[in-house]
Amino acid sequence: MDAARSASQQLANLIQSRPILTLANVHPFSTDSIILRMWLRSGGINPDQDVRIIILPPEQMVDSPRRGIIDGFSQANHGVPELFNMALDQ
Repeated sequence: MDAARSASQQLANLIQSRPILTLANVHPFSTDSIILRMWLRSGGINPDQDVRIIILPPEQMVDSPRRGIIDGFSQANHGVPELFNMALDQ
């Protein structure tokens, strides 16, 4: 969990340096959504105020950051969200 907390703190720093970031999930009440929100909170990020979370179909997730629709998405299938991998690389 130290790696997850460190990543969420990195995200918190990114949020402070940019306008509100947009994240995506496939369903508002999925396990992925719950894990994403818990992960954000672990870094001191309020998921209802500090970021914008939208719902997108899975087939649109990978291309949406490149198109500027979202800054990142949650892929929590392995227990720790892989989030902002594209945004942090920029």
